Amino acid sequence: MSSIEEPNNQDHPVTLFAHIAARFEQIELSHWTAVVFAWLARYDGIDRCYFEDEEESPAHEVLHCISELEHGTTDDEVAHALSHLEFLTWRVRHPETAERWDPLSLSLSDFIGGDLSPNCWKWEGTFPSSPVIASWLIEQLPHR
Repeated sequence: MSSIEEPNNQDHPVTLFAHIAARFEQIELSHWTAVVFAWLARYDGIDRCYFEDEEESPAHEVLHCISELEHGTTDDEVAHALSHLEFLTWRVRHPETAERWDPLSLSLSDFIGGDLSPNCWKWEGTFPSSPVIASWLIEQLPHR
């Protein structure tokens, strides 16, 4: 069990990210910290797609996920676990062009722009698929 207490939904995002970084350090996977932070930044604004009190934020989901990982977890296992999170089931379509957002290509804010609200819906599976997300995450890791 982790010695890091999971923050509640009212915690400030900076605190939440500090908990994520501390957990990665605790299980000796610090090389994942920058990768996960950059990945989560692509989803900044996704909270406009759901009610905050009904679902956890992507960062909360990540923290909960990595809190379950143990020392000795491989990079492939981390990528696999992260690639199955609930927030990855959201689909976003541009409100003006109807183009679907690919989070591995660009951030949501770059896709939507500043003033527009995303057209969102939930799907059964992740997008892109979990294996594609896991591979992409592995590719983002620094060469060690």
